[in-house]
Amino acid sequence: WALDVYKRQVEARGVFADAGPYEPWWAHWGVVFGANSDFTDLYTFQVNANQGFAVLRYRNSTIPEQDTDNETPIIPWTTTNLVNLNPSYNTLRAEVKGDQAIFYINGTEVGSADIPGLSSTTKVGLIGGSWEVTPVDVRIDYFSYEEP
Repeated sequence: WALDVYKRQVEARGVFADAGPYEPWWAHWGVVFGANSDFTDLYTFQVNANQGFAVLRYRNSTIPEQDTDNETPIIPWTTTNLVNLNPSYNTLRAEVKGDQAIFYINGTEVGSADIPGLSSTTKVGLIGGSWEVTPVDVRIDYFSYEEP
């Protein structure tokens, strides 16, 4: 796609600031590139502290981390050397046109998906936390949302 034809683009740059000898196992952060008005149906593009990424849908939950039964992988967790750990920041970008989305990590395309219902979502945002081990320190120093 040329940049002038996407419906929306969501981008953020963040880091696991406390990664070290005891890296925050299962820590994750990412962008919400589509959500309904009350944020109970989320489409997310995330990276984790294990050098993985995924595109996930969380449905009918106000706190997605507390109910994994509502998590549906669109692109399952995949390990990649594109995800860097502390002190490196990672930049995530999701470009959406209708029900199609393309995903980038640090400027490199890592996948795309046709997601039925995505075009009816209007909200965007950030997501992050840890499944098991705490604390986790996720720092976001850049967030951008654009529409053509």
